[in-house]
Amino acid sequence: MPLMTIPEAARHLDTSEETIISWVNRGLLRTYILPETVTSGRTCGSSQPLLHFVSLPYGVDQEELEEVAETEGWLLVAASSLEDECD
Repeated sequence: MPLMTIPEAARHLDTSEETIISWVNRGLLRTYILPETVTSGRTCGSSQPLLHFVSLPYGVDQEELEEVAETEGWLLVAASSLEDECD
């Protein structure tokens, strides 16, 4: 499951981030929290190492993204054909 950020997904499909976000909002695409950077450190007075996330951006699965894009594309083609038939 290759994951990518929303901006990367938009560039991958040559579309806008708003399009990707609208698919997420419509329930067509799931998001995942992607830890950008994981660092280890110690707290004052403790010898136990701690892991903490510096940033938690959201991302999408590349395969799901491509499936949604293909489905949306076919729906647009079908809608266009129906409009042509009704004219």
